[in-house]
Amino acid sequence: MVQLTARGKLIVDEEQRQILLETMEFVNQVRNYLSEIAFRERVANKVKLQKLSYREVRERFSVPAQYVVRAIASVCNAYKSKKKDRWKEKVEFRPHASIDLDQRLISFKGIDRVSINTVRGRLVIPVVWGEYFRERVAFRRGHSKLIYKDGEFYIAVVVELPEGAVEPTGGCLGVDAGIKNMAVDSFGNFYGKEEIIKKRLHYREKRRELQKKLAQKKKEGKDTRSVRRALKRIRKKERNFVRAKSHEIAKDIVLFAKALSLAIVMENLKGIRERTTAKGKQNRYLLHSWNFRLLQSLISYKAKLYGVPIVFVEPQNTSRTCPICGHISKNNRKTQEKFKCEFCGFEEHADFVGAVNIAFKGLQSTSLMPPRGVSSLIN
Repeated sequence: MVQLTARGKLIVDEEQRQILLETMEFVNQVRNYLSEIAFRERVANKVKLQKLSYREVRERFSVPAQYVVRAIASVCNAYKSKKKDRWKEKVEFRPHASIDLDQRLISFKGIDRVSINTVRGRLVIPVVWGEYFRERVAFRRGHSKLIYKDGEFYIAVVVELPEGAVEPTGGCLGVDAGIKNMAVDSFGNFYGKEEIIKKRLHYREKRRELQKKLAQKKKEGKDTRSVRRALKRIRKKERNFVRAKSHEIAKDIVLFAKALSLAIVMENLKGIRERTTAKGKQNRYLLHSWNFRLLQSLISYKAKLYGVPIVFVEPQNTSRTCPICGHISKNNRKTQEKFKCEFCGFEEHADFVGAVNIAFKGLQSTSLMPPRGVSSLIN
């Protein structure tokens, strides 16, 4: 099964808005109270914390019992996620932090309405889904979340979709995540080149201008709310732009691989920023501000939906190996974009060479080695 999170927007009137806000505030008060107990007693086990606190919390707070149970679970999960440093600092929840809803707290009336248990009883609220999620929300499973963001309420539900039937593959499609290209594949397709770089640098300049304006207003003792709102809008626009482009590129890569019956091969990107050296201020910004793992995760889940196999390989020397003669040298990569083998003189775009070498490693790991070696991927 393939898991993804579907988000729907709740259409609330003013009375419903106040009740939902009140519910979130009450639940987060309960969480903070439970967090104090968990921190004091050094308890991150759900059963133990429930024995210690359930009766006391029920007497102290007028929230539905199931909210207390979910609050105990979320507090324990918050401390468990901190691992070694879990008892270094007490976990605190914001008044309008998202809250968990299980099957007793939320029920769906078809696709377009939800019934939510609140501190003032149940509310039946219309919900609007995007076209993509509307087709898939019938596959929802497990818990949901109530989210309050930018003055709007949303419901996030986990959706489990069946994986596509995996078909036999006739080879591998190497995909290299780059700094100036979001991705390049071993067939020479470049994804998200100039447009994305220009857009990201545009947002960076906008943020710089606003940050200078913010600093000046602070210095003069003026109100900074409008500038902070503008910064928030810019960050949201950039985040949405990057995610939308990542979805588009991931789908293009997966459909291309499926059409040719190829497995998709990608690098294990753990520690990519430590391994990669980018020359120039602009390239360093592009390297350290880009979410490489986002694109890979989108490719992975879309590949499962379409039945396309995914292979991960180690990235060692993929950017330094000549795909023609096999010579490995740091000097083979002349610049960020230029590859020239110092032994045989082969020249190509560096990201394309990386993608070819990734495909070759995938062929080796899946026993699909072409008869003439990696050069057959280029010729």
